[in-house]
Amino acid sequence: STDQDTQGDLGTTYSTHRGYIHWEHTFREGLKFTTTTSLGIDGAKFNVGENFRIDQSQLLAVVRGELEWQRSPHLTATGGLDFIGGKYWYTTELPFNPSSFSDYDPLAERDPWEVEGEGNVFSPDAYTDLHIRPLSDPDKLLITPGLRFNYVTLTDKSNPDTLLNTTA
Repeated sequence: STDQDTQGDLGTTYSTHRGYIHWEHTFREGLKFTTTTSLGIDGAKFNVGENFRIDQSQLLAVVRGELEWQRSPHLTATGGLDFIGGKYWYTTELPFNPSSFSDYDPLAERDPWEVEGEGNVFSPDAYTDLHIRPLSDPDKLLITPGLRFNYVTLTDKSNPDTLLNTTA
């Protein structure tokens, strides 16, 4: 490109590192509890040239607890809870302030713009489903109705007035 801000490398990086612990316990035939816990750090980076850059990292703990009851080879009920919680950090850097984009002149002198932030995420999600196998051969057809409730809280420490809560 002839634009000084986009000259240079085009780069993208995604990294994830996780440690897992998985445990199962059978209470009796047909009734099983499973839990999986992980802790890890994720990162994503993207850049175009020297002045367009996005850098994001998050430290997340994930826990899933699930109780499965197999009534027969034709009917299994499952209920559980997923939890995701942790911290995140981000930096976005542009060669111009995006609020002045309508006046953007690629040849004019510009001041770089940068925003940094960090915050927390918290999301407990409850779910339940059925595995229904209505045919005499249970491997021929599987019907899986289910219900899931998601709740997400996202805070931004750099802007304490920002709090995102969503449910689904």
